[in-house]
Amino acid sequence: MRAVLIVLTLATRIATARPGNQPSVPATDEKSSLLAVTLPLGVTLASVIALVPPLLDEGGDPGELGYFALGGLFIGPSLGHAYADDWAWVGIGLGVRAAAFGMIMSGTHGEYYPEGCEPDFDSPCDQASGSRMLATGGLLLFVASTLVDIAHAPSSVRKYNREHRLSIAPTVTASGAGAMLGGSF
Repeated sequence: MRAVLIVLTLATRIATARPGNQPSVPATDEKSSLLAVTLPLGVTLASVIALVPPLLDEGGDPGELGYFALGGLFIGPSLGHAYADDWAWVGIGLGVRAAAFGMIMSGTHGEYYPEGCEPDFDSPCDQASGSRMLATGGLLLFVASTLVDIAHAPSSVRKYNREHRLSIAPTVTASGAGAMLGGSF
């Protein structure tokens, strides 16, 4: 009699279950999409704000804060992917920003300027336009890489959470009833 009651109870629970109502136990290390966006966004914005004083000080050394802020601009956007353990995207983001930084440095301080031309954007030399284009392209690539890294971080978190899920479901067998534990790691 007891076995019949258990089977009927489980059958009723299974029959009334809706697709979105499956019993699921969140993994203890489930990641937050909100944190994956706010962490890199906060570090990147703080780095931009910290760079303002060194940029306003013409000809001066940026100092430790300026170098620290440059590091934050370089690494900060990838923190969301690092949080989600998506190291492939971390490497892609850092690699693209390193290439963009190289383009900026080559365009502003490179050997593309003929003798007598100044490495700035106000130079009257027509030959310097290629260097200006290189620096501008590098700056655009750096900004685009930063935005893509920050915007893609929630996708990495969803992938992480999908791969680290734990579920509990009722199970009925000929010898009795119980619960089944399943997960993906």
